[in-house]
Amino acid sequence: MGYSVLDVLKGFEKALGKPIKSNITPRRFGDVPKLLANIDKASEHLGWKVTKSLDDMCKDSVTFITKRF
Repeated sequence: MGYSVLDVLKGFEKALGKPIKSNITPRRFGDVPKLLANIDKASEHLGWKVTKSLDDMCKDSVTFITKRF
C-alpha cells in the first residue's frame, strides 16, 4: 500500500487540526508518475517492521517540529 501526496497533506492537516493552503496543479516536467518503496529488505535483513500509521507519523513530525522551534 502506498500514500499519495494528497494523503500526506490530509495527514498533516489532521495532525495540525487545521487546513493547509495548497494548490493542485498538473505534474511538472520531469516528475515521476509513481514512486514506491519496498520494505521487504529492511524486514528481512534488519528485522524492522512497520508499527506506525501515516496519521501517527504526521502527528509525531508535528510534535517534533513544534517542540523544537
